[in-house]
Amino acid sequence: MISGKHFVLLLFFVSFIVSTFARDQLERVSFKFLSSDQLTRLPEFFSGKEYTGNRIFCRSSPEREGLYFSFPLDGKLLKLPSNTTIILSIIREGKKEIEIFTFKMPNKLIGKKSIFLGLTGRDWPIGNGNPVAWQIEIQNLSEEVLFQKKSFLWSHD
Repeated sequence: MISGKHFVLLLFFVSFIVSTFARDQLERVSFKFLSSDQLTRLPEFFSGKEYTGNRIFCRSSPEREGLYFSFPLDGKLLKLPSNTTIILSIIREGKKEIEIFTFKMPNKLIGKKSIFLGLTGRDWPIGNGNPVAWQIEIQNLSEEVLFQKKSFLWSHD
């Protein structure tokens, strides 16, 4: 009977530790090189302004063409506090150094369904290939990681 109580106490302690230090995972992160033509929508021809629809675009430079990482904005992400930061870390083909790109999460998320993080212009020129490994972290103002997703090779030792 005593061992049963110890087992329950140990189980509670382990689940508390895991839930305390667990980060929510981003769902369905994908990446793809997109040209300017692929990003141009019909309303842009009439207004002259970029039409994003239900998507949010965060870019490393003003150019539109580049490598984009995208993921859906679910209920938890839509409730993020203002001043949330997205950190995209990548390792390119043929390089060993980690490159870090920082994006500011926009405050207006109502009606948006997905976010696209773009490495554009000189940050990812045409024909630069795909990253070897990558990691995305969403952090609050205190730099605490709230959400995270990384490629298989990022966590491979």
